[in-house]
Amino acid sequence: MEISEESSIIDHCNTLGIHVDAAGSSKEMIKRNLVWVYSEMQVWIYRYPKWDDVVEVETWLSSEGKNAARFNWIVRDFKTNQMLNRASSVCVLMNKLTRRLSKIPVEVRREFESYLKNSRIIIEGDDKKIPKLDDTSADYICLDLKVARVSQGTKKGS
Repeated sequence: MEISEESSIIDHCNTLGIHVDAAGSSKEMIKRNLVWVYSEMQVWIYRYPKWDDVVEVETWLSSEGKNAARFNWIVRDFKTNQMLNRASSVCVLMNKLTRRLSKIPVEVRREFESYLKNSRIIIEGDDKKIPKLDDTSADYICLDLKVARVSQGTKKGS
């Protein structure tokens, strides 16, 4: 199953009528050279769907403080209504030209505020960090690796 969170956000915003470009930006975001970027994402997978399964994707947007938005997904088996997976991500605005994070301008917030759902977080803060590895904590260490340039698109003899 390949359900892209990015494409479901864009589809969701398109359905709402606030999506304008391929990056999911609204009119006010485009004026200010702003795009959504992920700052955090959590995904819980309970079961992968089988080949012929029909799935239903529920998405919604909620506010995450003054400077971020939370995009949520629940994927269910359409026949049984069983939850297959759920995901939640925090997105912030970034200026495309300066590559700096931006506060959400009032005009942008106005475009989205009527669509914000006041909902509980579907994945409570499981803030498990991936531990840093070093020579003492890694199971395997491979030293003296060499970089090799290999072109897979060329034919021998041509």
